[in-house]
Amino acid sequence: MPNFTWFKDNAPLVASSRFTTYYHIPSKLVVLQINDARPDDTGEYTVRADNKSGDVTTTAKLDITSLPSVRDQPFISTDKFRLLEQSNQPRSIDDISGVDERPLVDFTKLQQLEIKPARLTEAEQGDTEQFKPTVIIPLRNIEAIENQPVVLSAQIEGKPQPQFSWFKDDQPLAEGNRFATQYDIPSKTIFLTIAGAREDDSGTYRLVAQNPSGQEETSCDVKVDVNQPNIDQRSFVPQKAFDKLEKQLSRPNNVISGVDQSSFFNQDLFRPFDERHIKHPSAIVGGEDSDAAMPISAPRVLTPLRPLSTPEGEAVLLTAQVEGYPLPQFTWIHDNQPIMASNRVTSHYDMLTKRCYLQIIDSRPSDAGTYELIAENPAGQDRTRTELTIVPVSKIDQTGYVPYDKFSTLEFKPRIPNELRSGVDASPFVSGEIFRLLEAKPVNEHFIPEDEQKVSIDVLVPLKPAVAQEGQPVMLTTKIRGRPTPQFTWLRNNQPILESNRVQTYYDFPSETLVLEISEILPH
Repeated sequence: MPNFTWFKDNAPLVASSRFTTYYHIPSKLVVLQINDARPDDTGEYTVRADNKSGDVTTTAKLDITSLPSVRDQPFISTDKFRLLEQSNQPRSIDDISGVDERPLVDFTKLQQLEIKPARLTEAEQGDTEQFKPTVIIPLRNIEAIENQPVVLSAQIEGKPQPQFSWFKDDQPLAEGNRFATQYDIPSKTIFLTIAGAREDDSGTYRLVAQNPSGQEETSCDVKVDVNQPNIDQRSFVPQKAFDKLEKQLSRPNNVISGVDQSSFFNQDLFRPFDERHIKHPSAIVGGEDSDAAMPISAPRVLTPLRPLSTPEGEAVLLTAQVEGYPLPQFTWIHDNQPIMASNRVTSHYDMLTKRCYLQIIDSRPSDAGTYELIAENPAGQDRTRTELTIVPVSKIDQTGYVPYDKFSTLEFKPRIPNELRSGVDASPFVSGEIFRLLEAKPVNEHFIPEDEQKVSIDVLVPLKPAVAQEGQPVMLTTKIRGRPTPQFTWLRNNQPILESNRVQTYYDFPSETLVLEISEILPH
């Protein structure tokens, strides 16, 4: 985008609060706005646009016509009223003929209707007192970064309102699209904004405020730094501070293949930071006079595990506070069996609070039981246990699909016999023929006589081995035939499988298929 510079009569246009210029990018128009035009604004205006490829200029002439302060022309011509004039006195016969030039309305009465400016009171006359501009807050020196905006401001009062002129290095500041000046009347503050500061914008800026009573000025220095601020790449800790921590490794005469398990840092340098040494010889590894002496203490449970009861599906968090040195090894046990870590069961130890946590996500009935935490180190061990209760949540809708009232029409009403006989009435309460009509019969199924309805249980398609990843659903299917319908029981490791929200089973009568569906497979 080019840079624009305005000239008046071949001289740079002096920036002031009456002149505003801007460039409208969508329409590509550059505008110069003059507020409160005056006769001295008459002249030849030129705008110059320049960039790296060249420059171009255009010129126009502006004429400001002076208007009289008081308009003495009548709104209506007096000729319009001559036809309305008439004599106020009756004419006599002896009067001379001619035009009666006496006005129809007395002009003295019209003068009373004229609007006359009201006279100012003494208080109002005191308010109109003029005084020269006074600088309340002067301009301040500014150090700016290249391509960043710069705003110069000063607070100046005066009556009447002063006219402001900006100078740079004792030269009138040329009006351009990067420079904008504004005067805020309520706060009496004058602003000069420089958009996208450049190195050549550095210099001394002077503001001159003048009115008929006098003038006042203020100045400041603007420095534009073209170098971007450097990043401090010095290290927070001097490199020499790490020299003392390095362990000087001696080169052995015979190099043996294998893994070098020697410490990179000298452990003796960290011993002053250890806890105070225990003087009892039995609590020191390697003896009291050994070079590897370290203070140790057996694990001790400060806060034991607490019993917990939670609904099925909720998260469970077991916590215990244990201390010991060196850091103990923690083992979690569930019903006398070690707990294997998985994406559902996690454990960690917080060294700051000395708390050991066991978190179980999506608790299940099989998670209930006795939990024990064992903490042990070379000095000994300690343990704590608790009980976890999982309250199962029933998710089976036991409401009837058909209301009981619908069966009232199916009731069998036996006719009353003429002769009553003692004994048990073995007649069915509801006729069996009515229920046979409700039985779902598969299409193209052959009719089975009553004497052939009993069929022995036969496995048509056996179960097949399945391999699945943890967290994925698993479905086991088998095809079994038998009449009447068999009762099915699923076993896992010779133990009955309890149905839950993760494990469901159903039998499809038309296809004679038995299905066991596990929504999320687990390692155990």
